[in-house]
Amino acid sequence: MARVFFKTYGCSANASDSEIMKGVLATEGHVLAQSAEDAEVIVLNICTVKGDAAALREVRKVKELFPEKKVVLAGCVTRSIVDAVRKNIPDAAFINTHHVDKIGVAVESVFQTPLEVLSGSRIEKPLLPKVRANQTIGIIQCVTGCDSACAFCSTKLVKGSTHSYSCESICKEVRDCVAKGCCVIWLTGTDMSCYGLDIGTDLPALVEAVAGIPGEFMIRVGMANPKHVVKYSKHLARALQHPKVFKFLHVPVQSGNDKVLTAMKRQHTLAQFKEMITLFQLMIPQITIATDFIVGFPGETEKEFEDSVQLLFDVRPVVVNISRFQARPGTVATRMPGQVQGNVSNERSRRLTQVFKQVALMQNKEWIGWEGDVVINEQVKHGAWCARNAWYKPIILRGEYQLGQSVHVKVIDATAIDLRAVVCSEAEVADKKPEKPLSQDL
Repeated sequence: MARVFFKTYGCSANASDSEIMKGVLATEGHVLAQSAEDAEVIVLNICTVKGDAAALREVRKVKELFPEKKVVLAGCVTRSIVDAVRKNIPDAAFINTHHVDKIGVAVESVFQTPLEVLSGSRIEKPLLPKVRANQTIGIIQCVTGCDSACAFCSTKLVKGSTHSYSCESICKEVRDCVAKGCCVIWLTGTDMSCYGLDIGTDLPALVEAVAGIPGEFMIRVGMANPKHVVKYSKHLARALQHPKVFKFLHVPVQSGNDKVLTAMKRQHTLAQFKEMITLFQLMIPQITIATDFIVGFPGETEKEFEDSVQLLFDVRPVVVNISRFQARPGTVATRMPGQVQGNVSNERSRRLTQVFKQVALMQNKEWIGWEGDVVINEQVKHGAWCARNAWYKPIILRGEYQLGQSVHVKVIDATAIDLRAVVCSEAEVADKKPEKPLSQDL
């Protein structure tokens, strides 16, 4: 039996995959090491959604720091990255996201003949054994793959078309998580908007089913592309109104210009996106909107980029992921004319980030003075804790707390990325003036 250390990159689905792989290894008798130094085998659960370069840098770094360690690459593993890794680590083993149940075989193989399993065949991930990174959060994969063909995205090359897990198996795993102490459930997948397309149901129905499970827990719905959300916006908004569901919606728009959206093959229009957001904001006051932008897409003009800036002011999201376009092997956008120079993309990313921070700070300042219940779900650096309220707002607290603990707080300050609060018994004193400014680098 080997001592195995995990390093995980990317999305919540990757985090869930690592939890499953740890569960499989623990069941088979392997030891989960707490550090790379203490391990014989290092599993790198990589993300290649933005190309292979970042993942390859991490692989090289691990090889340089721990040349004697055996390596298994898991996650969004592409054929191109396999060939590149083999040049530096010829005895590495590879399993992609569809074969996390074979992690035990992969770990054992690095001491003999390294395993390589990269086929697109699927396994049913709900109810597989897990070792959770955070005992208060249950991450449940509901769907893998998607039915889109975005010009810039390499994810589908790895994860394939939509494959939804049954509502019954998902609900069974939720019940198991709640019974084991989880107070937050993440419903995640490659694209949650695709859930049910292949099995005759949809995302709102799944959320309603999970919300109907007895117990005290909150549900966070993962990323859902506008393409499908626009088809059932009212139904999903009603599902998000349930008291056990966070008032949070992550819908990546990617651009504020219809011409660029068409070139990206996003299959939604700017008008559809704005109408959808308006509906959610009307039906769920103060809903937390998250979205994504890509700047420097091939052919994007300065005017078209400015449309994305304007959309930030129009929609007022408080969570924004901004990416500079990168040509990803195997994608349509790689071959498109009008590739934007790197210095232009960098400048646009910087400007959009500045605008986002202005918008988010204004939005977050409106929460100063809010008082209510929050749940502690993460310990962050500098001795602080992160809690969430019903709107999934990140609220930073200082003091001695425990994961999963519910406390009543009052918000006394805000940054562009979070709110700062004190427990309610301290609020009257804190309202006057904090003794020292709260750090913004948490």
